[in-house]
Amino acid sequence: MDMKPYSKEDKDWLKPEDVSNNKETPTMITIKNAGHEFEKEFNGNKVKQVVFEVAIGNRDLLYTPNWTSVSRIIKRLGQDSLGWVGKDVPLYTIMQMVGGKEKNVIYAVDSE
Repeated sequence: MDMKPYSKEDKDWLKPEDVSNNKETPTMITIKNAGHEFEKEFNGNKVKQVVFEVAIGNRDLLYTPNWTSVSRIIKRLGQDSLGWVGKDVPLYTIMQMVGGKEKNVIYAVDSE
């Protein structure tokens, strides 16, 4: 698979500053593809992640959801990511400890 479209030189990545910090007024993204899985190293271990092309308004971005967000999106939209294409997902950020540092982290809103 050609991964050039997912390089940092070609696209912007969804960042916490792009997303609402209020769960009650989340930022809506539209999922534009079914995602692509890749492996990366994290704390000395290889972990699988998935990257999606998404849109916020007229901005196209890449989004790598954490596993909590993936689980919430599955609850909201179903298990097959092909069915996610064209669907909206609400996101928000919270401050939490990551690797010993406090950071803003993006989460999908729990489905009701």
